[in-house]
Parts: sequence; C-alpha cells; structure tokens
Amino acid sequence: MCSSDLMEAGHRISGTVFDPSGAPLEEARVKVNLVGARPKTAQVTLTDKGILTDANGFFSFDSLEGGEHRLVVSHDDYATYQQMKVPVDGTDLSITLAEGGAISGVVTDAATGVPIPGATVTVHEPAGVMKKATTESDGKYFVRGITSDGRRNEARLGCEAKGFARQGGVKATVDEGAVSEGVDFALDRNGTVTGFVIDTTGKRVSGARVEVKRKTDSSMPLPVTVGGPTTSGPDGSFTIDNVAPGEAGMIVADHNNYLETEGEPFDLAPGESLTGFEIALRIGGMVSGSVVDDHNQPVQGATVAIRDERYGDISLDSLESKTKTDASGRFTIGSVESGEVSLIAHRTGYLRTEISGIKVNEGQNTEGIVFQLVSGSTLSGIVTDSSGMPIVGAKITVIDTSDGLNKPTRRTDSNGFYEFDELGQYEVQVNVEKEGYSKEQRSEVPVNSENNDFVLRRLGSLRGIVTNQHGEPLRTFSVSPSIEENGRMLRRQPARTFNSEDGSFDYPSLNAGNYQIVVGCPGFAAVTVPDVVIQEDFETNLGTIVLNEGGKVGGYVLDAETGEPVFGATVSILNGTVIDNPFSGNQAGGRPSRRRGGVAGRQRTDKEGHFMIEGLAEEVVTVEVEHRNYVKTTVELRAGMLEAEVFMSRGGVIDGQVVSSTSGEELPGIQLFLTGNGQSDRQVTDRKGNFTFSGLQDGSYQIRVTNFGMVGSGKQDVRNAPTYDVAVSNGQAAFLRIEYDGPAGREREN
Repeated sequence: MCSSDLMEAGHRISGTVFDPSGAPLEEARVKVNLVGARPKTAQVTLTDKGILTDANGFFSFDSLEGGEHRLVVSHDDYATYQQMKVPVDGTDLSITLAEGGAISGVVTDAATGVPIPGATVTVHEPAGVMKKATTESDGKYFVRGITSDGRRNEARLGCEAKGFARQGGVKATVDEGAVSEGVDFALDRNGTVTGFVIDTTGKRVSGARVEVKRKTDSSMPLPVTVGGPTTSGPDGSFTIDNVAPGEAGMIVADHNNYLETEGEPFDLAPGESLTGFEIALRIGGMVSGSVVDDHNQPVQGATVAIRDERYGDISLDSLESKTKTDASGRFTIGSVESGEVSLIAHRTGYLRTEISGIKVNEGQNTEGIVFQLVSGSTLSGIVTDSSGMPIVGAKITVIDTSDGLNKPTRRTDSNGFYEFDELGQYEVQVNVEKEGYSKEQRSEVPVNSENNDFVLRRLGSLRGIVTNQHGEPLRTFSVSPSIEENGRMLRRQPARTFNSEDGSFDYPSLNAGNYQIVVGCPGFAAVTVPDVVIQEDFETNLGTIVLNEGGKVGGYVLDAETGEPVFGATVSILNGTVIDNPFSGNQAGGRPSRRRGGVAGRQRTDKEGHFMIEGLAEEVVTVEVEHRNYVKTTVELRAGMLEAEVFMSRGGVIDGQVVSSTSGEELPGIQLFLTGNGQSDRQVTDRKGNFTFSGLQDGSYQIRVTNFGMVGSGKQDVRNAPTYDVAVSNGQAAFLRIEYDGPAGREREN
C-alpha cells in the first residue's frame, strides 16, 4: 500500500457582508478567534490583520479549530459588528453593518489656539478595532462609522501629533445615524531634557541608554516611557526631545556594566526645556562562593542564580542573574542590587538548594557563600511494547512533591531505558507516553528503586481505498471516525484529509473500541461504515469504499431584456439539500451534512453569468436568484441540467432629485433610505442632487431623507426624517422631486 500525505482537516466559518443598504460590501475586514478554550494550533486572532471580503462581500476561514469563535467585522465607513459563540461549519453568515454614528471636531495647539494639521484622531471601537482620521490644514477632522454600544452610547478617542503630547481617554456621545460635533482636542507641546550620565565616582559614562519615564496612572504598577530612549555620547551627555509634559517624571539610565538607575522626580511644563541633569549609575554589589557535594568535593557546572520574587518557582535557566560554577566549584555574580537576596544552586543528580537572607552592599563583594548539594533519589526502568521490544523516545514525567512541585522529564534511550537521579525522598507519580501508543500512569512509586518498567500497547489503525462509482481512485477525501461510548457515537478523533494518487489511506493511533467511519469528498455523497471494530496493535482494513457523485445543476443568469450575463447574482438552493463534506461538519457520529444554503448550496455568478452547484441529494431542486438591480427570480431545475438559462427582469426604477425648498438649489450629499416589499436600499445624491433606486418589485415604497454623515449638519434621527411614498411597476420608472429644507451635505469620498 502506498503511503499518503496526512493533513488534519480544518473547520470553516464563512459568509457575506452587506452595507446598510443591503449591497455586498467589498474590503470589509473580518477576524475570528477561538473562545472558551486555548487553541492547539495557530489561529487567526483579533491581533492579526484578518481577511478582506471580496467584490461580492464574501469571506471564508477554512482552517479553524473546532469550537465556538468570536467574529468581528469592521469597515472604515460603517459601525463595527461582532458576534460571540459562532459555531464552525454552519450555514453561511449574512452580516449587515449598521451606519453607525459620526464624530467631528478641531485639533489645536493648547498654548496658541492655532490649528494643528496632520494630527491623527483615533476612535477605539469594540474588539480592538480603531477608526482614524487625519486633520486638514484647518485642524478639522471627521470620523464616520462609529459603533454605538446601545447602553452608554459612548466612544473613547485619542489624539496625537508630531511634537505634541498624546491626549487620550476623551469620551464622546455617539448615536446611530447622527453626528456628534465639537469633540475638540487642545494638545500640549512636548519638552526637552538634557544632562550627563556619570558613575558614582563622577566619571562620565558613554553608551548608556537614557529615557524619561512616568507613572501616567496611579493604578499602574510600572512607569511608562514618555520620552526617548537615546544614548549618551562620548562625553556622557544626552538630549531627549519630545518628552511629554507632566509631573513626577524621572530619568532612567541603563548600561551593561552598571545597574539600571532612576533619577529624582521632576516636573516638565508644556514646551519647556530642562538642562543640567546628572544621573549617577550604580555598579551594584557582588556575591561569590562555592558549591560542594555531600562529601565536600567541588561541583563543577552547577547553576547558581539569584531568585526573582516576581516570577516565583521557575527554571533557573529563566532567571536573569545566574552563572555556572568552574572546575573548583567557584562562582561569582556581579551587578546585584543592594539589599537582601536569595541564591539557588542546582545540578543534575542533586537536589535544588536555596540560601536566603544574603546581604549585598553597593560596590562590595559578599564572599564565602557555600552550597552543599545533596545527592538526589533515583528511579529507573524500561519501556517496551506488548511484544517486549524497547520503545525509543518515550516521554517519562515524574510528579515529585518532596520539596514543592517538581516535574522532571526524561526520554527513553535506544534500549528503552530511563533514569532519574535528582528526586526527593517521597513517593512519586510516573506518567509515560509515546505517540501511537496508549498512555500509562503509576502512582505512589517509591524512589531509589529500579525495574519500574512499563508496557505501552500500540494503538489500532485503519486503512482502505476510496474510489468513485466508476472505480477511479479519489485523490483527496476525508475520513472521520466516531467511537461508541455509553450507546452514543462520539467523535474523539479529528477528521483527517488524505491526498494520495491511488485513493489509499492509513488512519493511525485509534483506541480500541467500536467505531462508525464516515468517508466523504466534496461533490460526492458520503458513505457511513458502521460497526467497525478497532483492536490494539492491529490494522483494520475497510477494503474499497465507493462514493457516488452527487447531482449537479448549472447554467447562466441573463438580463431578460438584453440577454447580457448578470455578474454577481446570488444563486441559492431553496428546497433541496446539498451533500456537504461531512468532515467540515460538527455532527455527532460524523454523519454527512445535508443542509440548505452554505458555501456548497450558494454561489455567485461570474463575469459570464455562470454558476454551478454540485453534490445535490434530490433530483429536482428549487433555485432562487437575487441581484440588487433585478427582481428576485425562482426556478426549478433538474439534476444534470448544466446549461440552464435563468432570465432576470430589471424591475421598477425610482429616479429623483433633491433641491432646496427655499432657493431651489440642487443639494449634493443628501442620504436617502428606501424600504418596502421586503427590500431596502440607501443612496446619496450626486453633485446635481440626483439619486436612483433600481431593481424594485411591483408595489409601494417609502423613502426617508436625512443629511446624516455630513460635516456641519448636526444630529438628525432617521426615524423622524421626511418620508415620501412612491408606487413602482415592473419595467417602469417613477420620478420623485424632493424639496428639502435641511442644509446640503457633501459627496461621500470614495
């Protein structure tokens, strides 16, 4: 049997994003991350850039872990959308972004009142999304698409500009469909700090890293950098520009040969320059001594480290201040902070030893520290398989609670042998594992003991060949095993995708038990093989599994008047079911997914107006075709029809113009909302005040007029906007002239 490349199948979340008018939205940013569990593999997280929707508003993540996910959709022009607990492998999501609110204001120099061009205003949205705007030459900014949380209706803003201190934490009221004006920023100019770095003898120090730090919030445990860093010059001098003004700042200097040193607190006024600072680097103290064994012989290669109370009990290799003993067992650690410290010493084969209360003085060496290491207890054994053959590379973990919690590990050698020589005096727990074998655990194992042997049973495996109904091997398919537990079929093993030239597969590492195996491939009806018995150390052969090809329908969507192809129409299966790949599903027992909609049951036409849907379970299906410029159409198609022609009527049209009720002047940038007959749309008037709604069914519609989103327009609730009723007939155009007494807006920038 040929070997096959094995790849674990990913799970999918997909859907389409629409703007408030119902039109597919291109370049919306979509992010997902697993919630309620720690991911096993790399995920697309909220800190990643995510993916952008295509020209049809469609997005798809197809390599996710199983479980519920958090989904976030953002766009520069619309409110951010987020949904918690989104299941994988469900039907396609349909997400419509809200218009959101808008915020405008002016950024000025706090000292002079002069507008600041090029400043960046940031609005913090849900899930870490940020909306940004840059001020114009007059210092004005405008940010749209701000999310209203529905409770406080509040947004947080920040502003920064070169040469000025950042201003954050500004709050503004945000209402859906309204502009919050007058959210202004007055920024303080940054200052400058200059001085010299010296040592405790007064000698100037070059190459020191120098910065200004300050606790910006009393609740913060550590200060943040508000200026720099820079490096002291050959004469020890430093200049730090763009230091944020404020109280209780401090200069912090660091150098490889010295301890990090903080200067005295100082206040800095906006635009102020302070000079004459001197910061004296401390050299710290030293600790030195020796490490011997229980026979007073020097121990070479022992690790000696200074405990860092911030980290608790961690590996000595993770501590910063550490060293190794030389051939004489001697050690020295320099640049130690003054005060009392604890030293820890350890070497393989010995117990870890700690000495506390060691006093360290600036510029002095605390000598004569002696560690006497005690030999640890031992534990050894051999790991074999059920035939008595040694298992190489098995992982043995010992849980030792003699002195705190210690979890040393070993790997078996070529003879299956393992040994520990650094255990405490009490009994331990031993865990043994190796990929492809059963796990073993043994408790209350005495130390200083040999022959602690383990036998690991090789797990069972499954193999077979997958073909189509013509006997041709399928090169890509998936296998999903579900084991019977308490009368229920549960998926304890992941579905796996196989790629092989001859259609063969080999599924390893299955626990013994009674299984149900589901084999499937996109475009084919899945096959379920029940009552498959998996035994330890045995390969079960399923033989040849035949998948029958699912039905297909395809064709072209055309304009009923011109016969031209309709690009971007959505073609959906209504009353039929689509045989989906069962391994993108989450059904207990791995049953094939039969569902309406989804990626398999919904497609968009290409530039030729073409569509093709595969894997149909029924002989006759109902197909629905939608496009925003046409009337929705429904047709019945028989499986096997691959050249069907579906004609769409353009429907009715509403043309119109918005003019000033006082001057008759054409008004650009006015926003109109249309609703009725299950349809909704949004348009913005052009330079001449014109607008068009197309693809409308017979019936009556309402059009609301609002100036939302336009600078200087103020707040206006769309629910109280002027409303007009218009009747529409298929293939006919209606004209609506609107006299509006609100101010003109401006055309939305593309």
